[in-house]
Amino acid sequence: ITAEGDTDTDISARIGKAASVFRRMNPVWNSGKISRVLKTKLLQSVVIPTVLYACETWKITTKMRNKLDASQQRCLRKILHITYRDRITNKEIYHRTGTKPLSITITERRMRYAGHVLRMTSDRHAKTSMFWKPEGKRKRGRPKLTWRRTLQKDLESRGVSLKDAESLAKDRAEWRRLAAQCALHGRN
Repeated sequence: ITAEGDTDTDISARIGKAASVFRRMNPVWNSGKISRVLKTKLLQSVVIPTVLYACETWKITTKMRNKLDASQQRCLRKILHITYRDRITNKEIYHRTGTKPLSITITERRMRYAGHVLRMTSDRHAKTSMFWKPEGKRKRGRPKLTWRRTLQKDLESRGVSLKDAESLAKDRAEWRRLAAQCALHGRN
């Protein structure tokens, strides 16, 4: 995270590290003896965690969401030996591999993390920082995207305010359901 709180640099670095891991596993992806199911499981257990490290704390823009999903598609298409010229949709690729877009996984993880923070007592630093508002006037122009604004956008997609979310988070099963709905709605 940069001094301005920008996560784009971290996301790009994570994508680069995952691409490096993926390239080192080229003999596996090119092997005809390893099943597609096993290759997908290897991707999900080795490469994807490299991308998603600390993703719960990312404020994510549409540009970065698309960049993450595109990097995942590159990997999946390489495993399936499908090029973009084959004109097979991303949705079909996800269906064939039984995976979902990284952007959905990131939203689910952010919501799960938010649930942990919302259940904390008010004297904890993480909870205090979630509701902290800086004093004074802000600069002209559109407000910068923050993690809290990203979370609020996720919640508002389901008609829930941040204050209401605090009481909802106390019921873990209900919060899990809300997190899954926010993740799926965020892609539409």
